[in-house]
Amino acid sequence: MDEFDEFFGVEVNPCPPEPSRSVGETWQEGDVWHVCLFDPEALKRGIADADSDGARASALLTLRRRHDRQLAVANEDQIQRIIEVRDSAPHMSQVIEIVLTALRASEATHTPISIPPVLMLGPPGCGKTHLACEIARALDLPSRVVDAPNLNSGAGFTGTDRSWKNPKPGIVAELLAAHDSPSQVIIIDEIDKPCRLAGYSDALMPLHSILEPVSARSMRDECLEMVLDASHLFWFATANDLAGMASSLIDRFIVIDCQAPSPDQADRVIRSIYETARRRWGSWFAPDLPDEVIERVKALPPRRVRRVLGMTLARVASLRSHEIMACDVDYAMALLERGETRHKVGFV
Repeated sequence: MDEFDEFFGVEVNPCPPEPSRSVGETWQEGDVWHVCLFDPEALKRGIADADSDGARASALLTLRRRHDRQLAVANEDQIQRIIEVRDSAPHMSQVIEIVLTALRASEATHTPISIPPVLMLGPPGCGKTHLACEIARALDLPSRVVDAPNLNSGAGFTGTDRSWKNPKPGIVAELLAAHDSPSQVIIIDEIDKPCRLAGYSDALMPLHSILEPVSARSMRDECLEMVLDASHLFWFATANDLAGMASSLIDRFIVIDCQAPSPDQADRVIRSIYETARRRWGSWFAPDLPDEVIERVKALPPRRVRRVLGMTLARVASLRSHEIMACDVDYAMALLERGETRHKVGFV
């Protein structure tokens, strides 16, 4: 136990001596690919002046587990799960094909997965965020959804300066510290609607460098005062309109136009949504959704379908019934409509 372990009151088994490597360097040992996530000497310097509590100390302590991390290499199970996601969202097949191409290339060459940043552009409710979350689930990698409207400065990604009161590491450093894998999924929801406050830096400005592989290998977190390799993160973003976004940021993404499913695609999307919704009820409901129920919700966007079917199944289960009928869907739709259109109470 060294002086840092005594300071924090924890015992950590020391790692065996390893070759000195630079941040961002990758190497292969047998079938396993590794990356040097940070400079262990820089971590020691951070440890030397760390407070005994706070977000900075917690992140430093977690990072201390190991500076070399194992990179994700695609396997057949991941590929098959992504194919299932594609089959459940045929109107988003172009997004899935980008991911599938990256996985198949990784699996064929046995090299780390590399997925380019993808921005899904489309109307509200067409399933963009849901798809990104399903991709993360299928990849079986750590993930985080970041709501862009809740970001008020670039510190959200790169950390607040230590001179600030209660400094905090950025999202990237938090994720890399919290999970062993440097291959993680970050989903930026509503990237076209960041919070813009006078006197604060552009919340999305750090993405200009983080989304570039070369500069991402040496991303500096201001709170930790350390350089980290963030080049193995997989970025997905959603937007309704690109008019207010900087062209320099848009250029760093592959932009995919996502629309609501066509009538021919809607049937498969609805059945997939139903299959996901019914799982939480165990074996209570039959695997097949009646055609009359599908017709009732066919004109709705995917997000609305999820809400309606979720309410419908709860309604049917509450009646101790196993049979889903069109009247149950009508009840759920009317209930949701009343809730969404109710007037606010106030003074006249």
